[in-house]
Amino acid sequence: MVQQAYKEQPKVSPEPLREIKPNNPSIMRLFSDLLQETTSLVHNEASLVRAEISQKVVQVQTGAVSLIIGAVFGIPALTVLLVAGVLGLTHVLAPWLSALIVGGAAAIVALIFLMVGRAKLNAKQLAPEHTAASLKEDRRLIQEHTR
Repeated sequence: MVQQAYKEQPKVSPEPLREIKPNNPSIMRLFSDLLQETTSLVHNEASLVRAEISQKVVQVQTGAVSLIIGAVFGIPALTVLLVAGVLGLTHVLAPWLSALIVGGAAAIVALIFLMVGRAKLNAKQLAPEHTAASLKEDRRLIQEHTR
């Protein structure tokens, strides 16, 4: 009876149960592709960060130059304007009022240059916005595909 049951078992073909076809990649190939794509993504993100930081460095340089120009021209200009303005207005107004008017005008001009320079050095404007947005999108896509 055991011999008869043994003979009645279906024969297993020596061929593999599933052929690996080019359109059906193996697990190792999928992991290899995943590693390559991840490496490429990290490399591209790093390149984007470098490009954005280079762009922000130029922005910082422009802001610093504006501040320096404002200070270099503002201080002597303020002095000259104070002296000339005070001397000119003393013919019409009291000397103290002449000095106040001229000094106030020069201070406003210097303040404008300083505010422009400070605005260009704002930390929010220096953040790598494109990279941050790209990283958020990559994270969202990874989370979406791993569910």
